[in-house]
Amino acid sequence: MVERIIVVPLKKARRGSSRRFAPKAVNYLRKFIARHMKADEVVVGVKLNEFIWERGITNPPRKVEVKAVKESKTDRKVFVEISSIGEEAMNRFVHRGEPEKADKKAKKKEDKGKVEKKKVEVEKPVKTEVKKKVVKKPAKKAAKAPKKKAPVAKAKKAKAKPASKKISTAKTPKKKTATKKTTAKKSKV
Repeated sequence: MVERIIVVPLKKARRGSSRRFAPKAVNYLRKFIARHMKADEVVVGVKLNEFIWERGITNPPRKVEVKAVKESKTDRKVFVEISSIGEEAMNRFVHRGEPEKADKKAKKKEDKGKVEKKKVEVEKPVKTEVKKKVVKKPAKKAAKAPKKKAPVAKAKKAKAKPASKKISTAKTPKKKTATKKTTAKKSKV
């Protein structure tokens, strides 16, 4: 069994249309692994595929660390999964679809252990019920109907003028007139 951990740079898959980056990344990963592991067929794991597609079609990761497993040197089929996955999960992925004789015996033993744990849980003491005291609140007075007020005549509001017409509200200074001179002349006479 040949097993390698490889860092695959997916930067080259980000060429061209951004709508196709994630599918290109998966195809590039397959070609890269086939070239480095000398394989004809590359099977991409579910977790690895989800990791690539996690941020959407337009933004796959720049690089990913994968674990590539080949059953034998003569075998031309490679299984690829993300490297952070556990050993048991990787074995299940590589050997999926095969009959599991040894694993069935181990599962039976685990099931027996689970049954014993369930029996222990049943023997735990049952919680006693606590009676709650009911406190009666004094009855509220009936709500009075709101009084109707006589309708008040509303004053007409001035309509707002459009903003395009600007009228200055500042007062302009008045022009000085010759009224002072004329008053002075009258008093002298």
